[in-house]
Amino acid sequence: MAKLRVNNTDFFWKHADILYASAGVNPSGYDERIIPFIALKVLIDYGKVKFNLDYQNNFGLSEKEFAEIKGSNLRETFFNLVSNMEKFSNFKYMVQQQKYNNPKSKSRKKENAIKYFVEAFNFEKHIKELSDDYLLEAILDIYNEVNFKEVPKEQFKDLYETTISRMRKGKQRGFNGDFMGQHFTQSATVRLMCEVAYSKMRTKKKIAIYDPACGVGMMLLESYFFFKEKGIKEIEVYGQEID
Repeated sequence: MAKLRVNNTDFFWKHADILYASAGVNPSGYDERIIPFIALKVLIDYGKVKFNLDYQNNFGLSEKEFAEIKGSNLRETFFNLVSNMEKFSNFKYMVQQQKYNNPKSKSRKKENAIKYFVEAFNFEKHIKELSDDYLLEAILDIYNEVNFKEVPKEQFKDLYETTISRMRKGKQRGFNGDFMGQHFTQSATVRLMCEVAYSKMRTKKKIAIYDPACGVGMMLLESYFFFKEKGIKEIEVYGQEID
């Protein structure tokens, strides 16, 4: 399996090319399509789910397990697999829905966080917009090329940020591509904020970082690793996002 180089954005750009060619997706919508597959592959590579993306070998499932999710075509099969992630999960993290956050929630019990994965990332929509199985095969092949466990966690933010930067700067196919600030706060800005804050908390043993509009959490990641490098050992991170 090839090793992913974080300074090479061609990996995600291949996915972007498929989205443009097959569904006419504007570059401003690439991120919401690419992130679900990144998140899914990270879960797979870290052993949080029992399957993989090798569709030619039943997604790594036993014949009995595969029979339970097999559909009439690859798209249906893949969606059935993702929809049943809780059944094929080693994920241990629990969440509790609060009424003020989700009025539709009927349960006050803690539930496995994997349950909300498909809904949060809108997998059904993104799978259906691909016009045929061949395009889904191509995307699965792209993510099968790499193992995210080989990428240092502090570089995860760069995988996404460098790709979005390329989309923003590129003016290919007639798109303006200028989406500055809509997807992320630039690293230099985040580090400047952290430098100012650090001057007032350098003696602290424990700190908390909060982002009320965290998006995919890159500002939280950048801040976390900044203060970790400064020697602060106990860091709690809180993010909130309406979308």
